[in-house]
Amino acid sequence: MLLSSSPSTSSLHIRRKSFDDGNFHSSSSEPMLAASPSRRGRLSSFDEAAHLVNAHPSHARSMANLAPMPEQEMFEEKKSEESFHDDTWDKTRIWEWYNNLPWLAGMNYLPRTAVNFVEMWDESSFDPDVIAQELGWASEKLGYNTLRTNIPMCLYEHDAEGLTKRINKFLRIAARNGFVVMLCPLDDCEFSGEQAQPGPQPEPIPGLHNSRAIGSPGRRIVLDPSHWYRVEEYVRYMVRTWGQDRRILLWDLYNEPGNPWIFRTTGTELCENTEQFEKNALLLMEKVFHWAREENPSQPLTTSAWHMPDPFFEGDVVVPLAHAIDQRAMELSDVISIHAYCDPTCLQTTLMEISHFGKPMLLTEWMARQV
Repeated sequence: MLLSSSPSTSSLHIRRKSFDDGNFHSSSSEPMLAASPSRRGRLSSFDEAAHLVNAHPSHARSMANLAPMPEQEMFEEKKSEESFHDDTWDKTRIWEWYNNLPWLAGMNYLPRTAVNFVEMWDESSFDPDVIAQELGWASEKLGYNTLRTNIPMCLYEHDAEGLTKRINKFLRIAARNGFVVMLCPLDDCEFSGEQAQPGPQPEPIPGLHNSRAIGSPGRRIVLDPSHWYRVEEYVRYMVRTWGQDRRILLWDLYNEPGNPWIFRTTGTELCENTEQFEKNALLLMEKVFHWAREENPSQPLTTSAWHMPDPFFEGDVVVPLAHAIDQRAMELSDVISIHAYCDPTCLQTTLMEISHFGKPMLLTEWMARQV
């Protein structure tokens, strides 16, 4: 079931323009593998569907095979916070980009044949026929023109060449159906509590939301900076390969950095070393922006600000987007993107409170669970 809601147009900046003008379609040569490491259908169709809302601020690799690199060799000298911030697109550039977009109606996409993003992208289970069918439905019957989807790092490390070919095929299918794509290479929503692995995935646990959700690169790697050079290689490859591809709308570099939750049939619990995990996620997020910007993509960058009240968690008293991760994500992003599972009043108030950044805004996850 695909869920969507159209917010009131009175508080939103709306324009309409067709993507079907050739500008966002595949060029004659696909992005090809530049460098790579050593080689070797189920229950979740559109179940995190979202409506991407554009709001003008005036309106509201295998781990066992790799020895850790010495930490002093891992990174260049860290940039200062000021230079990180200065690397964002200036206001003239980002608003020109934004104002040339049509009205974006989008969804978070996982096909019905996949229990998680490994199953979506793995060679053994990638299903272009189902993808083409579902994107056709979404475009023709419901008017969607944008989608957001995650790429697991473990598949890049397992078979970068094969993953590259599958991403290119996906982008061709999406373009034929009038979609531009937000690619998300990193994700901390490891709700299953399990490290991602290539190959066949376990069956979903009946009645448990996101029961097999996996992270990218995974919480163990986030907690171990001696392996962050692997993340750097992956992020740079992704942005270098598709950074000039007109079928990519923008890069959502890191989905919900620092999300510590695990979902069990008995309830929710926090991952181990939660406090350190959040600190590391913040530092890793800053580095990811730096690595991506050094590859000079033509598309803007974002990372979701996500700490919002959620009626799914009883007694939730989170102050909207006040977490250090959220504030830094909004500073570093060219376009602000937020996730909101709160009521409309809370969302409207939050949009007004963050309008001081003066950047376009995208609401990339939303669901009125209380309704």
